[in-house]
Amino acid sequence: MKTLFFATTNINKINEVKQILNIPNIKLEIPKNFDVQETGTTFKENSLLKAKALFELLDRKQHVFSEDSGLCIEALNLEPGIYSKRYDKYKLGKKLSTHEKNQLIIDLMKNKENRAAYFVCIISHISTDGQISNFEGVFNGSIASNIDYCQKNGFGYDPIFLTNNNKRLSELNLSEKNKISHRGIAFTKFKKFIIKNLA
Repeated sequence: MKTLFFATTNINKINEVKQILNIPNIKLEIPKNFDVQETGTTFKENSLLKAKALFELLDRKQHVFSEDSGLCIEALNLEPGIYSKRYDKYKLGKKLSTHEKNQLIIDLMKNKENRAAYFVCIISHISTDGQISNFEGVFNGSIASNIDYCQKNGFGYDPIFLTNNNKRLSELNLSEKNKISHRGIAFTKFKKFIIKNLA
């Protein structure tokens, strides 16, 4: 049994990843109270920051991986981008609820003709010999004109993100979302890598 350490404490990400990385002989471990300042200027830099921090924390003896992801909106100069999780503080200097953050995007997008947007996910894996591998997933769609108040699934910006089939991400169950999403795409690539190199 090999162990993979995931550099996150985000329960929503953990649930999505656990479903995809359901590999025999691979045990997924989540570090307790793990927190790293995301000071990078790209998704890849932030993903690597987290992976390297956990690699050091575990004395460079364990396989670790991290991911950084976010929403990029063309009409907003690709914001929220790397600030997706903390866009409220970046834009307004104060903490907002998830619903309020979604409303902020809706307000900023008012009267914008170009509603194209995409999610990005970058995974960084560091093996016990220090080898770094990166995996990327991009999911194209658009921003809705309002929030899905009947949100059944998903988290974050899912209630305002429309797939190319005009469905909100929040309408999809976890299995459906993982088949098409940025995280699903990136982690499917990562899963193949893990099966080939670790399992």
